[in-house]
Amino acid sequence: MAEPAEHGLLDLDLEGLTALMAELGEPAWRARQVWRQIWQRGVVDPLEMSDLPRALREQLAERGAAAPRALETQTSEDGSTTKALLPLADGELIETVLIRHDPHKRPGPDVSPTTRRTVCLSTQAGCAMGCTFCATGAQGFRRQLSVGEVLAQALLARGWARDEGGELTHVVFMGMGEPLANYDAVSAALARLTDADGFGLSPRRITVSTVGLPAQIRRLAEDHPQVNLAVSLHAADAPLRRRLVPVPPASPEEIVAAAREHSERTGRRVTFEYVPLPAARRVLLAAFDSLAAAGEAVGAIIAAGILPAGLEMMDNLAIRAAEDFAAAGYPRDAAAILLCELDGSAAQVRTDGAQVLELLTAGGASVRVADDAAERERLWKGRKAAFPAMGRLAPDYYCMDGTIPRAKLAEVLGEIATLAADHGLRVANVFHAGDGNLHPLILYDASAPGEAARAHALGGAILGVCVRAGG
Repeated sequence: MAEPAEHGLLDLDLEGLTALMAELGEPAWRARQVWRQIWQRGVVDPLEMSDLPRALREQLAERGAAAPRALETQTSEDGSTTKALLPLADGELIETVLIRHDPHKRPGPDVSPTTRRTVCLSTQAGCAMGCTFCATGAQGFRRQLSVGEVLAQALLARGWARDEGGELTHVVFMGMGEPLANYDAVSAALARLTDADGFGLSPRRITVSTVGLPAQIRRLAEDHPQVNLAVSLHAADAPLRRRLVPVPPASPEEIVAAAREHSERTGRRVTFEYVPLPAARRVLLAAFDSLAAAGEAVGAIIAAGILPAGLEMMDNLAIRAAEDFAAAGYPRDAAAILLCELDGSAAQVRTDGAQVLELLTAGGASVRVADDAAERERLWKGRKAAFPAMGRLAPDYYCMDGTIPRAKLAEVLGEIATLAADHGLRVANVFHAGDGNLHPLILYDASAPGEAARAHALGGAILGVCVRAGG
């Protein structure tokens, strides 16, 4: 598996900080000062650690801030959730979410000091589990997060909570990635979060969610018996579960047995999580002669009042890479494809399916309809393989993340193609078309002189296009 990037102060435990102080010619007790600043006071900028000498603050600052700053935040209309997009040192992007809940009042932005505040932490960039209902699973696995990258999210959320006059009360490991597949970093994060001289959170206010890795479940019971466990089982029938959660080889019986052992050893209840399945599902694969036509089709579907369960777009570069990687049956000569999934009652899927088919055909697309589960999974397999497939096209890629009005898709994609040609680089487009959430993948070779700089310049230009389009 890919290893996490170097992340600075947050990756160091107290022993590591003590060694760093010795390296810098400082007494050992300085380590505890830095520890308190980060974990108790939440100070992540070394220059703001006021009880340290200026020279030491500057030396630590040269190593970078202790935690990344949010690149973008979004707060729901009712104020109950705030989502942050965090850039990591190597350009990867992860998300974390702060959830506010007060059972005694209506949700809203006027949260009180007694409001329960829970942060949902990511543990991997991408995910290898391939759950069919999960957006992160569609991205594929890119790398593990370090303990510092995991804990940076908790520090950010606690800062928000304190700005509101409250405290972070709960932590759930339910964000991007499978926590128990990154066991060492998650275990270290749990130890730091529950350290009375560190973050100081009760282990009973922490929940780790897993798709079901039996060996790691038993290990968690041994190492952190007071931490809560939630298992995303989703189906007790083995064939159905393999369709929903393809990767873990363990059967439902093996997972339940490990969960039962966990409960017996710790004396704590285990929560089993299920995603309700719709009565009917249908996937339509539409192939277009141009990106513009695909973009216009997205607008037509949404304008008709249809909200698909999934609406994904891929351009020709992404199509060919995914097809070589996963053999999903995509038309290699298409300029763009749309994957449109409809779900709900059988009658609703029939009605919406007929309307979507008419709209796609009117837009000039050739359309394939998949009602069979195996065929649906095959089509989505290609989409999930798109990100890892980029490694066949270039040794490096720079993933952008921008949201634009759906009506501007065709225009923005055209401008991205022009910018890519101007910068002498290739861009593959794989993204959630239904909500206008673009993910241009800028392909480059970091070992080639000047290519990394051109990739970053192109990324900035693409963000400019998104902003000008109203995103």
